[in-house]
Amino acid sequence: MLYGLGSKIDVLNRFVKALPRIAAPRQVYFCTVNGFDETAEVESLVNDLISNWLELDDDRSSTKRGGGKAWMLKDKCELIKFESERQANLNPLVLVVHSIDVMCKNNASAVLSALASCSKIHLVASTDHVASDLLWTPHDLDRFDFVWHQTSTYAPYRQETHLFASGSVQGGRGALAVRGASYLLKSLTPHHLSILKEIGRRQLEPGGKDGVEARVLLEYCLRSMLLNNPNMLENYLAEFIDHELVTRKKAADGAERLIINMDGAAIQREIMRFGEDDS
Repeated sequence: MLYGLGSKIDVLNRFVKALPRIAAPRQVYFCTVNGFDETAEVESLVNDLISNWLELDDDRSSTKRGGGKAWMLKDKCELIKFESERQANLNPLVLVVHSIDVMCKNNASAVLSALASCSKIHLVASTDHVASDLLWTPHDLDRFDFVWHQTSTYAPYRQETHLFASGSVQGGRGALAVRGASYLLKSLTPHHLSILKEIGRRQLEPGGKDGVEARVLLEYCLRSMLLNNPNMLENYLAEFIDHELVTRKKAADGAERLIINMDGAAIQREIMRFGEDDS
């Protein structure tokens, strides 16, 4: 499991590209899932493994079982586990899941952990949630049996957040889409969020549409003990700016100002209220 700040898509894609060389001379079957894609469904993944990896073409991957009982995902996972162990010459499967924390909703976590527990399936995934180890039940974590690797790339979440897809971004300047902001916020530390919310609070004040002066923000962060030294603020801001969540600009008086690239309603909804549902 790769975790840390920044997109890890390129890291995993390079791994997939190198996989045939790494596994040689043995052949491996691999499947890549974009967990951040809202259309990604575990049932489609399971059906694909039954049809293409196990090469079962007898209707067991679709609708009926035995006396007319509908095949449930649990049944299909049990079938995959049984058949993969029964077929002695079956090539192992490497299942690569980008942003597994986004995909693991409803029953997806149980399904993916069941697949990961199969001896011939090797799960390689990335997560961006700041508290990833708390997302799964102890039972699922036991079946996942993750080996955690800190992989902070600090690369923008361009593919994950579909940056240019939303018209809700202030001025349509190609900054982070609102739906992407919600994704990005889940990967931030509490100090990141506190600083970002302070920028948002200042921007929502009457006459605050031009954001907050960097000097004022620094004074707040030091006073609130969010920074050990003044230079740390630049590191936090660099991450916001790299992900196009915040813009830095010079005001008419020469002061440096920081602006969140959303309108007031989006700032209130996506940033100021972020985390309230978890309390």
